[in-house]
Amino acid sequence: MAARGYVDQAVDGTPLYAARGELPVDVDEQRVQCHLCGGWYRALGSSHLWRTHGVTADAYRELVGLRPRHPLWASDLIEAHSERLHARLVAEPRLRSAMAKGHALARRGELQREAMSRLGERRTSLERERQLAAAGARLGNGRAAAFRRRCELRAEALGFTDLAGYYQRRYGDERRRLDEIASELGCAESAVRGDLQRLGLGPDRTRSHGARWQSPR
Repeated sequence: MAARGYVDQAVDGTPLYAARGELPVDVDEQRVQCHLCGGWYRALGSSHLWRTHGVTADAYRELVGLRPRHPLWASDLIEAHSERLHARLVAEPRLRSAMAKGHALARRGELQREAMSRLGERRTSLERERQLAAAGARLGNGRAAAFRRRCELRAEALGFTDLAGYYQRRYGDERRRLDEIASELGCAESAVRGDLQRLGLGPDRTRSHGARWQSPR
């Protein structure tokens, strides 16, 4: 599979054949793409990165914005590695003992403290930044939906068919102030302002908190 040309660049300006923060995978041929040359390989690591480009796997991950432990192998190799490790755990008592000691350290929190110390010394990868941003967006959208549902239920409890009808009556017809509406719905004034913008009803700044209400002429 031939490389198409540079599509991105590292922070230091190194041209890349794949986007930062992503490791392209060909699931049909079970290969991953090298950002530095565009070639497709079963595995990168020392077998390719060091011999061809003179960089370690850790340096490569940091350069191209991947997580520190992002696998640089095809998915079937990852599965085979997992199966070999499981077989070793069954067959090798010393390895099981070492793993047990690691679990004991983890239970005491020593591994976590060491990991947090090292994490503080390492820059967040672009891949991880994107993961955090996506998780934050999902959490924010979930909270916003739950909050809007509570306002809907409050509007229905007040005798309205839905929240839009409530706003049309209270804000559009009765010309209530934003802080009065927020108090009745049990929410922040900023939330009311956002709903009014979403529904195309306002808001009118003269009816915000701290502003004197003026009757229309």
